Amino acid sequence: MADNDGYQLEYLNKYREPAGKPSGKQPKRGKKGNGRGCLSRLFILTIQLGFLGLFAALFAFVGAYVYLNNQLKDSIEQVVAYQGSGFGGTPRFYDRNDNLLFELNTAEKRLWLTYPEIPQHVIQATVAVEDDTFWTNPGFDPAAIGAALLSNYRNDDGRPVGASTITQQLVRHIAFSYEERVGVSYERKIREIFLAAMLTRQRSKEAIIQMYLNEIYFGNLAYGIEAAAQTYFGKSAKELTLDEAAFLAGLPQSPLEWDPYANFAGAKARQEMILDLMVGDGAIDYVTAEAAKAMPIKLRPRLPAGEEAGSAVLEAPHFVLYVQDELERRYGPDAITRGGWQITTSLDLNIQEMAQQAARDQVAAKAAANNVSNGAVVVLKPATGEILAMVGSLDYFDEAIDGQVNVALSPRQPGSSIKPVTYAAAMKRGWTTADVLWDVPIKLDLGDGEVMQPVNYDGTYRGPVLFRDALANSYNIPPIQLLRDIGVTNFVATARQMGIESLQEPPYFYGLALTLGGGEVPLLEMTHAFATLANQGQRPQLNSVLKITDSRGNVIY
Repeated sequence: MADNDGYQLEYLNKYREPAGKPSGKQPKRGKKGNGRGCLSRLFILTIQLGFLGLFAALFAFVGAYVYLNNQLKDSIEQVVAYQGSGFGGTPRFYDRNDNLLFELNTAEKRLWLTYPEIPQHVIQATVAVEDDTFWTNPGFDPAAIGAALLSNYRNDDGRPVGASTITQQLVRHIAFSYEERVGVSYERKIREIFLAAMLTRQRSKEAIIQMYLNEIYFGNLAYGIEAAAQTYFGKSAKELTLDEAAFLAGLPQSPLEWDPYANFAGAKARQEMILDLMVGDGAIDYVTAEAAKAMPIKLRPRLPAGEEAGSAVLEAPHFVLYVQDELERRYGPDAITRGGWQITTSLDLNIQEMAQQAARDQVAAKAAANNVSNGAVVVLKPATGEILAMVGSLDYFDEAIDGQVNVALSPRQPGSSIKPVTYAAAMKRGWTTADVLWDVPIKLDLGDGEVMQPVNYDGTYRGPVLFRDALANSYNIPPIQLLRDIGVTNFVATARQMGIESLQEPPYFYGLALTLGGGEVPLLEMTHAFATLANQGQRPQLNSVLKITDSRGNVIY
């Protein structure tokens, strides 16, 4: 019998395989084998989760479709059955004493055109600038929406980008109120996309672009391409040339910003951009686009002569247009015509007629000696800010003096009339009317080697003068001394508090010449500033409207 060690060895040897002989059991695989099994299981799990996600997304889509279909049932019916909007009555403008100033006869301009009656270059220009995927998209543009979402994420402090197609814009026009249209809401955007998709399923692309061009707002109370052609060019839409079609196609995106009567240069630049887009789309060639850009754009007067407008009454045209623009900004472009508003303005026609005559007399008296051909007048009620008179030019229909331009709203150098703002700013900083100012020769370094040496209107200097005497006599040197003391920044701040908003450049842009009229401001703002002085330093809110009722007599304002 072997010893314990030998016994142990003998026992173990019974179960030990001979060297070099393969075992019946397969050796365990390393990590490589285990990884392949894990990857297989992960792949299968991924497929299963994908199917679950697909079913969940499909279920969510169906649920959202059913929910939106139920929630928007009335809107869907409204959009699908839409055949065009009507009118609420003829809008009229009155003065404060119920004298008729003007009535807007817009209905006869608005004609529903069939698709074949709309020139192809009108359609091509519109599609090029508003929705280049119009003919192929399902009512919305997924790629544009994705890009807009990314842009909004990166610029969360700015106004969101909408990426609306032509169909979405039409739906917005039909189914949403003005407040909803101008508001920013992702919930409204989802409803808009859904309704656009429904409309695309129910109507052909030709029918949609036809509705769009017959309904969209082109500014200046022109709804639809026919009204726009009549308003801006005095012709039917069927007669529009390529250059005119591209010009009009640029207006709907922002009718106030691109209003050609107020911003012709901007509207013309937009027209040229649209022509370039049409070249890119293959609608026209380069030579045709360049020829269209070179064509002169001749606008019809914004308010045609009384007999052409179908109205025997056309008083205070610049003021009427000013009120119209203000109401469009406040209530939306379609409120006046859709509601048939009857608008009682702040204007006093008697004061207006006296102001017109005074302007004519002043221009006639100074025309020969000073080469003056035009003038403007604004009369305000200081306590309330009500506009009692606004003469924008001597004759609205006189093209020789650019009579359509409202000079009362156009920036002009105010000359010495702005000096009281300097004195007001000085008094806010501690100066009094009994203080002494020096009326002596001075030289001002304007930079770049330019020197200014101001003088008084009579060429003399008076040495020490009282603050109040310098203001009363409109001397030129004392207010420069004051402005040097108080600083241009304080002058501009005081001017804004008084109603002058147009001085938007940095202080160094103006320099000390600002107190002598070196900055451009509109007459309306200057009058507002003087109304603030007359109202004991309290700035009144400008007011051009006293009352608004709709065509049924309901009070709107």
